[in-house]
Amino acid sequence: KYDTSSISSFDLLRKDYKQWTIERDNNKNSIIMGISAVPLSFEEWDNRDSNLSLQFEKYSNENQLDILFVLTMFTEPEFNRQLGVYVKNDSELYE
Repeated sequence: KYDTSSISSFDLLRKDYKQWTIERDNNKNSIIMGISAVPLSFEEWDNRDSNLSLQFEKYSNENQLDILFVLTMFTEPEFNRQLGVYVKNDSELYE
């Protein structure tokens, strides 16, 4: 279940993924967010794929996301979680 050695970064992001939309007031565009749970640390993942920010960008574009949250979890030396946030560079998002 936790052997991720043969899984690509894109597939890790989509393996345990949820998406939702927040509607905004004042006729602003809605915000589309997603969260991926990944069973390894950012450090280990970065050692496997040194282009993580590019992978986050590609995944966000593929799913038309404004914000991607990545929640990692790993058990060595003990159970830990990390949270990463990728935000699309879009000035309308910040209005």
